[in-house]
Amino acid sequence: MFKGVYEGKNVKHQSKRILILGESHYDKDGYNDFTTDSVVQNFYSNSSEKKYQFFHKIAKCFFENVKDIDDEFECFWNNVYFANYVDGLCGIGDSKAKNLIKNNKEKYNNELFEFINENEIDIVFVFGRTVYNNLPSYSKNKTVTEKQPDLDNGNIFVGSRRDFISHCVYLKGEQHKNVKTVLKRDVHIYGLRHPSARCGFNAENYKPYLKNLI
Repeated sequence: MFKGVYEGKNVKHQSKRILILGESHYDKDGYNDFTTDSVVQNFYSNSSEKKYQFFHKIAKCFFENVKDIDDEFECFWNNVYFANYVDGLCGIGDSKAKNLIKNNKEKYNNELFEFINENEIDIVFVFGRTVYNNLPSYSKNKTVTEKQPDLDNGNIFVGSRRDFISHCVYLKGEQHKNVKTVLKRDVHIYGLRHPSARCGFNAENYKPYLKNLI
């Protein structure tokens, strides 16, 4: 995970502890001395900039339109953690993130599970299919079922493309492939489209299913 995870000021007082997990940061301007926390703080201060639509789109998956950036933080960002899975900087529209994930997914998964254990995370919303598909494999314990049916009803689309909300429950005490860390609690993981996906993103697809989970 990228350095300096963002922690909402109210997150430890929530009945459910939630992690929003993105894919990667990118270095557009040659400035790379930052943390995830500083990126979110800069989003708060410069919320109208186009590059921060990523964060607005995520918040809209959970709430009706908010009045302003203060309202958005009060309703959402103050109450969650936000992290990026990849711990290096990536380009825009290139394959660097995919290559880093392919070569480092056990390391990234260990960091993710360790963070979940340390912060007693209950739910992880993964905004990006590439990250979700590289998370640890399901337990091989034949007496437990970690793969869950998609959360949606099968009738959501972006343009002509089928959209969906993946769901699994990683169980505590189980060993998983592609990670050495064992979870101390059961954790629900939901997989969604990346907000900057080339084929589109529609927060309205997810809102009916996500708004009651947090």
